[in-house]
Parts: sequence; C-alpha cells; structure tokens
Amino acid sequence: MRDNEVGNLLSSACWKAAQKAQAGDHEAFHDCFFAAYSRVRDPMLGGEDLESIDLTLEKLLSSVGDHVFACRLQEESPPIRSGVAWFLKQFDLQSAPETKAVTAGAHDYSFELERASRQNR
Repeated sequence: MRDNEVGNLLSSACWKAAQKAQAGDHEAFHDCFFAAYSRVRDPMLGGEDLESIDLTLEKLLSSVGDHVFACRLQEESPPIRSGVAWFLKQFDLQSAPETKAVTAGAHDYSFELERASRQNR
C-alpha cells in the first residue's frame, strides 16, 4: 500500500523534532517519540514513511548516544515508549544497552498498524 498523508506528516514531524533534539532541545525528544507513536496508531500500511521514522530514530540514537536517548525515552508514558520500541525492535541494540533495557521493558501494545499488518498477511 502506498504512504498516506498522515504517515508522511508524522514522519516529517519526527525528523524535524529529531533535528532539534540533536541540537540540544530536550523537549524535542518528546515530539519525535510522539510522532513515532502516533504513526503506529495509524492502521494504514506504509512504506517510505515507516522507513523514514526507522532511520530518524536510529540516527537520533547514534548522534545523542545511548544514555541520553534511553533517559529521554524512559521519561515518556508507557504507550509512547512502546511505540518507539515498535520501530527499534528491528535494530541490533547490542551497542545501546540502556535503550535496549528501556524498550525491553515497554509494554507490548497491539497497535493499529500491527493489527492491519496481521490482517493483510
């Protein structure tokens, strides 16, 4: 399925917030994480928008470091942590043990995107 307008807006919002977070704006982490969470709440299957959020979170983690990323993610509510974990589950977090611990402890919600994916298999 092709990307939808909401997915594209959310991936753009995630990227813009990540740029601010990398520049030292600690509040921007929430905006980035919330955009990722919001995208997994959208049942529209995606492509480039999901890949963009994957890459944005990976780059944010590598640029700010494991400790900062994990601390900021730990400050989020459980659903938002779980939404970010949904994106990070495909990455090898061996070099980010603190983030791995935060995402491993995230509740496994059944997000709309995941349910739509299962229905289309």
